[in-house]
Amino acid sequence: MKSTSSRERDLSSVTFVDSLRSLSPEGKPRDLLLRTARILDSWRPGQVVLLTAPTGYGKTTLSLSLANAVISGNRELAERVIHVLPLRSIGDDLFIKAERAFRRLKPFRKYVGLQHMGRMDSPLLGRRFNITTLDTFVLSFFKLPPYELHKVVNKYDAHYEVSRGFILSSLVVFDEVHLFLTETKSATAFVTSLESLVESNVPVVLSTATLPVSHLKELRKRVEAKGGELLVVGPKADDSPKRQVRVVPFTGDWLDKAKELSKEKSLLIVTNTVKRAVEFFKDLKNAGLSPLLLHGRMTERHRQNVLSRVLGEDRAMSPGTILVATQVIEAGVDISAGSMITEVSPVESLLQRMGRVARYEGESGEVYVIRSSDNVYEGEKVDEAWKMVENGKLEVPQGDVLKLNNSLHRALWELHRNVFTGSKTALKLLEEECSFTRSGELIKVVPEERLASMDEGDYLALERGTLKRAKDKIVGGLRRGPEGVERVQLRSDFYPILEGGDPPCLSLWMMRNRIDSLVVKGYDEEVGFVG
Repeated sequence: MKSTSSRERDLSSVTFVDSLRSLSPEGKPRDLLLRTARILDSWRPGQVVLLTAPTGYGKTTLSLSLANAVISGNRELAERVIHVLPLRSIGDDLFIKAERAFRRLKPFRKYVGLQHMGRMDSPLLGRRFNITTLDTFVLSFFKLPPYELHKVVNKYDAHYEVSRGFILSSLVVFDEVHLFLTETKSATAFVTSLESLVESNVPVVLSTATLPVSHLKELRKRVEAKGGELLVVGPKADDSPKRQVRVVPFTGDWLDKAKELSKEKSLLIVTNTVKRAVEFFKDLKNAGLSPLLLHGRMTERHRQNVLSRVLGEDRAMSPGTILVATQVIEAGVDISAGSMITEVSPVESLLQRMGRVARYEGESGEVYVIRSSDNVYEGEKVDEAWKMVENGKLEVPQGDVLKLNNSLHRALWELHRNVFTGSKTALKLLEEECSFTRSGELIKVVPEERLASMDEGDYLALERGTLKRAKDKIVGGLRRGPEGVERVQLRSDFYPILEGGDPPCLSLWMMRNRIDSLVVKGYDEEVGFVG
């Protein structure tokens, strides 16, 4: 514990428990959140708290209360809170909640920052409350802070010690942990980050609703191997929100069912691909209905506009409202629908989707599960989920063995441990991998249709594969200069590199050519970028 002045000691009397109570309805926090806050108030070095709570439990309140305590002066445990998420859309939603919770802060952005590919509020993660994504966190932690990555690519050094110092003096919350573990690279980056934080005695909270037993065992083993202790805070039988959700396997006409359900309740339709979401959306419109659409190929401004039209003040969808969405709705988006039609997906995914129906105490709803003709998931896992739906019992499976990329794990661990390795060594690794957290690359894009009035809400991130399939819609690039943003023509070697030429990393090629983002045509203000 560090020493404090008398004034700081008075302020630090705002404990995490006190702060949680101040942000909870009627001053009565949920049991799991209260137990977690108590552990953090008496935290011992090496402890990692795993909070497992059902969807709709209000886990976000914990991070807001931790940040509130730190902002109020409680710096005994950490100087700041960093909340790490798997998706930018969840971060956008949490930022809005933070604005509401901390209305008293003037100026708000002095204390709270949203940091990801499309937003640069807290480049070094130095605000008192930082909301970020796993890819931004990992780059910052392993010596390639994203806001200075272009300098490293162009042979300059980065101030990585600053962002690492901020991280190592923080309380780090990894939210929706199960999503970090679904893909080998993101699992590797997350696990290596966790091990590094535990060894450095950084307080860590892991939060999830659906973590397979095999993954829990692996995380416990790795935490203990670094001298830490994993404390699981889980629900009792009577601690889940009292809500009733009926799950029905459905093989009839989904459109007829949608018409029926939307007469009396709000309806959320979830598909497994953007293509299917757009098809469902158009079928509903052709049937005379007025649906809205939400997926990952929309700008931040577009997504927020859709959510604001869908949600009321209580985050519930109004009766008669129809929203068609992809997996972006699965985690962290605080939304409650009266009913749902969803394509079948792995059990963990289905449980997350179900958590968007009758989300709050006393509500009831139905989930109709349909087969999919265009699936991005492993057939075996989808078939297993369908059988569970037919049998009327959905349970989180034991889970496969957690798959890690051992060479990437060793390289990241060495970057953390070796004080003599810096950004240039980290860049060599990034050039080999293209990304530390995903199998493909995400490329920053701005629609040509938004150039005239462009601001930070008009960017979107597209997978390289999507751009390859839609290469005829790429019409140039944007470059940031001393006098602002200018449009530029792409060099002739751009397209061979896009197709997978040398160098293999398109994002790094863009940085070397000082191209901030690509410009694409064909963005639709109703359906986004379909490609």
